Amino acid sequence: MTVFVGRAAELAALHRAADQARAGRGTAVLVTGEAGIGKSALVDRFTAGAGLPLLLGRAGNDGAPALWPWRRILRSGQDQGLPGLDPDALLPGPADPAADPSAGRIPMAQFEVLDRAARALLAAPAAVVVLEDVHWADPASLRLLRHVCADLPGSCLLVVCTVRDPDGAASLPAALSDLPNTTELRLGGLTSADVAGYLRGASGGPVDPARVDRVHRQSGGNALYVRELTRLEQPPAASSLPPGGGPAASGGEPRPGGEADTATPADRLPAELRRIVETRLSRLSPACRDLLGGCSAIGAEIDPALLPKDDRESLLAEAVTAGILVEDTAPGGRLRFAHDLVRQARYETMTRPERLAWHRRLAEAVHDDPAALARHRLRAAVDAPSRRAAADAARDAAAAAARRFAFEDAVRWLDQALTVAGDDPELILAAAEAEYRLGRIDAALRRCLDGPFGTADLAARAAVVVRGVGGSATPAVLALCARAEALLGDERSARRARVLAQRAFIEASLGSEPGPGREPGPGAAGDADRAGDADRAGDADRAGDADRAGDADRAGGGSAAGGS
Repeated sequence: MTVFVGRAAELAALHRAADQARAGRGTAVLVTGEAGIGKSALVDRFTAGAGLPLLLGRAGNDGAPALWPWRRILRSGQDQGLPGLDPDALLPGPADPAADPSAGRIPMAQFEVLDRAARALLAAPAAVVVLEDVHWADPASLRLLRHVCADLPGSCLLVVCTVRDPDGAASLPAALSDLPNTTELRLGGLTSADVAGYLRGASGGPVDPARVDRVHRQSGGNALYVRELTRLEQPPAASSLPPGGGPAASGGEPRPGGEADTATPADRLPAELRRIVETRLSRLSPACRDLLGGCSAIGAEIDPALLPKDDRESLLAEAVTAGILVEDTAPGGRLRFAHDLVRQARYETMTRPERLAWHRRLAEAVHDDPAALARHRLRAAVDAPSRRAAADAARDAAAAAARRFAFEDAVRWLDQALTVAGDDPELILAAAEAEYRLGRIDAALRRCLDGPFGTADLAARAAVVVRGVGGSATPAVLALCARAEALLGDERSARRARVLAQRAFIEASLGSEPGPGREPGPGAAGDADRAGDADRAGDADRAGDADRAGDADRAGGGSAAGGS
């Protein structure tokens, strides 16, 4: 299904030009913009409703013969029965031996061919001539275009050309900059509302505003990128956590190991988009391309102070002039890539040693940003020492996130730490605690049940991560308590008191009597208090009082909404 959104003003401009051509005042329109912005889609939409014959030709960079797009245009007119249009009109005559190519003159034979074809087109009934990808047109095709445009006002033709602006320079190529009787229609990016409309049309239903924001940000409004992102996006997998804490929830953050080829198919850029970006970057100096590799490793916002000082300003200026980087509107002198997918493409085209070198360098350059440090350490994790450093940095980033009550970020960092550190029980417990704080009761319990908690201390801590809930969580909490009690034995300690208090609370919520030796009582609360754990002491007190207080809200709450 083809979904077309936005471009109302541009469509109206093209229809006005068509009305002008019908009235015998032919004109030309150059539809310009970056690759993938939607030039062809706009022209297709317009011609489908223009009510005029369509004569279509496409230029190409694949070695097609001279005047090939015009031959297709004339053939199309002939097939539709338009009088006077014959592709044979473009057959070359004998070369003019007197012409001197170095003087810039066109051989008379070719000029006559161009003049003959132009006169045939200009005499045709009202029609739309579409010349796609004029930026790839051969010189003879461009000369014929100029010849046709010069005499358009006395014809019934509307000539529409699509022109790629590969450098984002917002200026036409020299050969097209002064075409007579021609106006330019430059396309910008789709708006957020347009992206929302596209996603609704593609999915056939409502869309999450967060998804709209993400696709609009990542695509920069580029219609092709929006389409490809929508095509590549996978539906979210059902929530499940494998033993050891589950998969890394990258959420757009890098995967460990510095390996672009660890990306899933949904994460990788479409080959065509990579090719487009690589073509744009190939016009830059090697030093600028190298610096852009570092910029792509930094992320969405680029702090120039993190980059090497040698020629930094001149190289960044080169990238800005080319439209690869733009000044960020926020204060602070930062830059960003014009499109997030341009950044991703530059990152993916770096070699493995280049990526690792940049992330190591950037890890040394960031000082007071735990998240940035973790990101670069994770990308550079390739051996045991670097993996340990990455896990430590991710753990610190999670702690910083938790201090801001950003528990979703904490879970994400801890999951990434687990990917490089393996089944580290401390990391799993921290992730389970963050899941609990988010209300993801089932996910927290799964981590506690499946984690490698074979010692008394770890089992006791896992048993009391999820607290103050009953309902469907009850069997799992009781199982955690039973495991911990078996390992703790009869020791008298704060940790055992906490486990007993946890079990007593659950049993009270069920209306059952605590088993022998499991009464929490004042002693349990006192042990916990002496251990300096006021939070767990409160749990013990609540367990002893739950039955009397009738704390039905907390005891019968079930597996909280929002659980994974």
